[in-house]
Amino acid sequence: MQAALKQKLEQLNTVVEQYPALLPGLMFVGGFFFDLITLNRIDEWFGILSQGIYLSACVLLLGSQFFRFEYDNPSRPKLTKLLSFRTEALHFAFGALLSAYAIFYFKSSSFSVSFLFLMSMVSLLLINEVPYFQKLGLGVKSALLALCVFSFFAYVIPIVFGSLGPLIFCLSLAVGCIFLFAKLQVLKKLGVEAEVQRKQMLIPWGLVLVAFLAFYFLKILPPVPLSLKEIGVYHSVEKTADNKYKLSYYKPWWKFWSKASADFEAAPDDKVIVFFRLFAPSNFTEEIRLQWSHRPPSGEWQDYDTIPIRIFGGRGKGFRGYGSKQNFSEGEWKTRVLTSDGREIGRVYFDLEAVNEHSEPAKFIEF
Repeated sequence: MQAALKQKLEQLNTVVEQYPALLPGLMFVGGFFFDLITLNRIDEWFGILSQGIYLSACVLLLGSQFFRFEYDNPSRPKLTKLLSFRTEALHFAFGALLSAYAIFYFKSSSFSVSFLFLMSMVSLLLINEVPYFQKLGLGVKSALLALCVFSFFAYVIPIVFGSLGPLIFCLSLAVGCIFLFAKLQVLKKLGVEAEVQRKQMLIPWGLVLVAFLAFYFLKILPPVPLSLKEIGVYHSVEKTADNKYKLSYYKPWWKFWSKASADFEAAPDDKVIVFFRLFAPSNFTEEIRLQWSHRPPSGEWQDYDTIPIRIFGGRGKGFRGYGSKQNFSEGEWKTRVLTSDGREIGRVYFDLEAVNEHSEPAKFIEF
């Protein structure tokens, strides 16, 4: 059995030698799936601590790549063996971190925004494996490190302060810059030249910092640590004695998968109720907004009412809230859930049609 295992390992080693970019890619995928299995709530301190450990590992492993080591030194065989795998270990740590942030971004905003961030992260790692960019040195890895650092503090600082906003965001970037410049000072004392620092660290970090600021003020950066767990359109809402919300909706019998009124039949005296469940960390408060927009059969989108709602975090299944509208017109509607600084957490679309009476009996659901 040992001989068979040894043969398999030798075959794997041959494949890795033939395709040198394969192992780092596999390590990234390994880190991604490791996070899918282990990640729970964004505000779990165990998860935050583990990401802090990964981040520290990235700093140490990337810092070591600014120095050359003798891998075949017979006096320290274990150390040289470990150092020979530092690139693979760095990719695993990057994979674990970037996958976590991709998941958080995906949950914290509409699909188009989170998809953009996910593709940006994966693209950076793939670019790092292109020979042309590898010749440029460690700049791409430094950019990945800055992306991880700013992403980490962009959600940890709001959790600590229990709120969002421009000041909190700028504070998170400032803490990230302090973290990165501390690494810079250590490498400087270890003898890394100023020109190397500028090209391989300062310029990549500056580009990532500018990108974060641009994405934030363009309202593209997802508002972590908030995430929308449920949103739907209903006809009535009632709070029950056991602290639940009872909602009514109408749907054709064949739409068995739907739990809300995507095609809203508005009878006389009906209200449009948009109900949502939104996760926020413990001790977190934020004023979110429900913004209603309408597009008539032949026309453009127009924004109408904006309803402010104060949310409080800590509930595992999410804060429950709703907004209602009684004056409405036929056509296509959308309701967006926005933070106080205008970033989108999620949205729901529905087509509204005026009817004299509902074609189906009401159905009910509780949250």
